[in-house]
Amino acid sequence: MDEFELIKKYFSPLEKLDNSVIVPNGDDAAVISLPEGKSIAFSVDTLVEGVHFLPSANPEVIGFRSAAVNLSDMAAMGAEPRHSLLSLVIPNNNEGWLRNFSMGLGECLDKYNCSLLGGNTARGPLAISLTIVGYVSGSPLTRAGAKIGDTILVSGTLGDASGALGILNKTPLDADEKFLVGRYERPIARINLSTHLLGIANSAIDISDGLLADAGHIAAASDVGIDLLASSIPISSSLSRVYTEKEALEFALNGGDDYELIYTVPQEALAEAHAMAAKVGIKLTKIGTVTEGSHVRCLSGENQDIILKTKGYKHF
Repeated sequence: MDEFELIKKYFSPLEKLDNSVIVPNGDDAAVISLPEGKSIAFSVDTLVEGVHFLPSANPEVIGFRSAAVNLSDMAAMGAEPRHSLLSLVIPNNNEGWLRNFSMGLGECLDKYNCSLLGGNTARGPLAISLTIVGYVSGSPLTRAGAKIGDTILVSGTLGDASGALGILNKTPLDADEKFLVGRYERPIARINLSTHLLGIANSAIDISDGLLADAGHIAAASDVGIDLLASSIPISSSLSRVYTEKEALEFALNGGDDYELIYTVPQEALAEAHAMAAKVGIKLTKIGTVTEGSHVRCLSGENQDIILKTKGYKHF
């Protein structure tokens, strides 16, 4: 099976055309039109074997996550994903692996109405790079819009995916452990939430490297300080039952891979933000405040800094 047969068999079925596609997969480049009144957003993420997933990882999970982590970046910007391009480097054309990988990739792309328009395959150490193209109505959410006095809100619960890493190969799993592993294997991109918060939130970022680290990106881009309250961090009952309180908080503050979203919202827009979140069935939790300064700190109930061993994942 050569490159073109591989693409036709496993990835061409993931193409779902709409009226914005002028030239589809099969040419030297795909061409799309930009809908009137919208701006375009691009995002790319790369997953490398041995760095982002183990060699023994389920290819269906790899496929799903390779799309989900990128779609989460679209969510952070308030963009609606529409198209994607896949660059796949594989050591061989193992059909079983390719079948399961494409199933996971297709499941995630289809869930968010995103089409695969093309890409490239090559032989080499396993690496997956996916580019997502999305559309934004109005001004996008960015990291640079936080204002002093804003309330910091976060979607969902934190630390679940990080807590799953230590039990991925455990068998059997109890119900709580299965929940944590599910959160790692199939993260949710909060697309609907962010599109509803456009014009309400001042800034946003997805939590890929850990709450403290990613809140730090907002602080740096917005030139503000961020105070988080440890007792307000939303932690799932499953994480609390599998780990100690201290371990769960460590995962929530420094663990990545949850792909929940941090928003900063002005006081006068809080009620509207919560109403919009409820409309799409997602809970937002107040976890802190934007302040003067250039810091990110997590405070205990006695307003004392909490010092932890690390501050999120670092790529280099």
